[in-house]
Amino acid sequence: MAFMANAVPNFPKPDNSPFVSFAKETEGRKLLKKEIAYLRHPALTPPTLPLWINGPVEKSKTRQCIVPHDHSHLLGHYSVASEEDVHKAIQTVLDARDKWMQMPWFWRLNIFRKAAELLEKKYLYEMVA
Repeated sequence: MAFMANAVPNFPKPDNSPFVSFAKETEGRKLLKKEIAYLRHPALTPPTLPLWINGPVEKSKTRQCIVPHDHSHLLGHYSVASEEDVHKAIQTVLDARDKWMQMPWFWRLNIFRKAAELLEKKYLYEMVA
């Protein structure tokens, strides 16, 4: 959706997301099981998640991320932040806040609408799995 800075934006009234059933024998259940099987495949190398401080920051110190109800299942590894990383992250957020607040409200709204659309359609089963 393109916006002009001097135009008054007109957004459609938001609707609820369509209901996706995960009941037995439904298409939603089949797609979810397929995604879970993919994520649990033994050949899939568990990812190492970087910190995200104005872009990815990979650290040598990592810890395991395990499934809370199955401690034998490794989801991946996450990077451990240092005190310096925390201060950098806070400063990055404070700097971004100023830019965000200067952006017109309807542009900010559109960012959230797009994120919601991606979660609702493209990444639904991956996020649920």
